[in-house]
Amino acid sequence: MIAGFGFTNISVERKNPVKGKVEIKYNLNINDIEEEKLPLLGPGKISLRMDFKYSVDYEPKIGSVKIAGNMIYVTDSEAGKKLLSEWKKNKRLGNEEVAAVIFNTALTRCNIRALALSQDVGLPPHLPLPKAIPKGSAKSYIG
Repeated sequence: MIAGFGFTNISVERKNPVKGKVEIKYNLNINDIEEEKLPLLGPGKISLRMDFKYSVDYEPKIGSVKIAGNMIYVTDSEAGKKLLSEWKKNKRLGNEEVAAVIFNTALTRCNIRALALSQDVGLPPHLPLPKAIPKGSAKSYIG
């Protein structure tokens, strides 16, 4: 369960005008995992602080969005210690279900923030946005 989420650093920059073909690359990395002591946590539970970095790069040298933050993940003590041990050994989240929750939470929050920030400085959206298509248009056919 995600018990907390926050951003620690946000930057957005447009270096050059948007012209021609734009290649957009985005990335999300977990940088560190540490036990985080929460005073109200019940017995048999552990909380882990997971630090992450997210980036969207617009190429060729058009701009970027960089976001750093952390989230608090709460689980039972045994599973949490296993995750922490796997991280310290291999710098990996060993449990695929937990990894999916962590990455999906970070991606959802970061993508929304990055979308707003990129619009503020005149960069194109890095994700496809839904569009209204007139009824009867050839593009509206689903078959």
